[in-house]
Amino acid sequence: MNRLVIKNLSKKFKTLHREVTALKKINLTVESGEFFVLLGPSGCGKSTLLNIIAGLEHASQGEIIFGDTLLSSVEKGKFVPPGTRNVAMVFQNYALYPHMSVSENIEFPLKIRKIEKTERKRMVDEAARMLSIDNMLDAKPGELSGGQRQRVAIARAVVRKPDIFLLDEPLSNLDAQLRASTRNSLKSLQKRLGVTTIYVTHDQVEAMTLGDRVALLKNGTVEQVGSPNELYQNPKNTFVGGFIGSPPMNIIETTIYEKDGKVTFRLNETEYVLPEKLLQKISKGEKYKLGIRPEHICIFKEPVKDSFPSKVSGIERLGRETVVFAGCNLSTITLFSPEDTVLPDEKVYLRFDMSRLYVFRE
Repeated sequence: MNRLVIKNLSKKFKTLHREVTALKKINLTVESGEFFVLLGPSGCGKSTLLNIIAGLEHASQGEIIFGDTLLSSVEKGKFVPPGTRNVAMVFQNYALYPHMSVSENIEFPLKIRKIEKTERKRMVDEAARMLSIDNMLDAKPGELSGGQRQRVAIARAVVRKPDIFLLDEPLSNLDAQLRASTRNSLKSLQKRLGVTTIYVTHDQVEAMTLGDRVALLKNGTVEQVGSPNELYQNPKNTFVGGFIGSPPMNIIETTIYEKDGKVTFRLNETEYVLPEKLLQKISKGEKYKLGIRPEHICIFKEPVKDSFPSKVSGIERLGRETVVFAGCNLSTITLFSPEDTVLPDEKVYLRFDMSRLYVFRE
């Protein structure tokens, strides 16, 4: 099994005035044939990590192993040059040669490897058919749309038959509709080829739809690794809960205290008993935050059992449903309303599904 293993990998950059730590002791394993996503906000280190895997950057500490091959190790003084790692990288800006045709752009890495001309043509035609660009092989990049140029860049990577695909936010320049369709095509292509793929994005929707597993990074460290469903259903902390989901999880500040022998908290001055399944996460003297997904909050015009009063601060109509913003514990939370009857500044009543409540230590 050609799995990719990253051990204790760190990266520091030195500037004129200070030293910046971009990655801090990263430990990850990417399984053979897996579609693995590196997700996180800008500046979290995900592109730096991708560049180190490709060999475009040197790590400051740690090692990278692919199958039985040690690609790099700072401690052992080992570094395999990028040209011999058999990785193919697709960039955000396409990086196509404007003076070459589509066919010549796809063919270029094969020429570098001195593959025979007839075989080159066969491989180019095969890759172009896979990505539905076989009818534009004579065109120049300037004649193509953004989506077509991105497919050319992917075809140029595919034609090399690499051991690993590395994709650095390849869809971020596309419009929303094209991004969705290209995303679906990319996932299907990766499954058909079975090539280990590492995909960098700041878009959690891309991560959730593409990834077999996702690593969420923050400030150069890995916050949580798991399947998209694991990160959504069982976030490790408020950062994961707040980053994954659209709209994201509501994080609510509240005081958790004991009253009449029961662990209690307040929502807009209404008291509730903390669900029993969450009691094991509570320790005396610690501060906590509550989390709940928008879909686990119900909204009513009149008070119902276990509801608390609130006020609508804004709405966003999305056609099938309406996103409602309402006040809770001096902050704003989001929820869904199936009816287009809620108005800004209207008094409403909210009820949480307490079985779907999360508690996080601050």
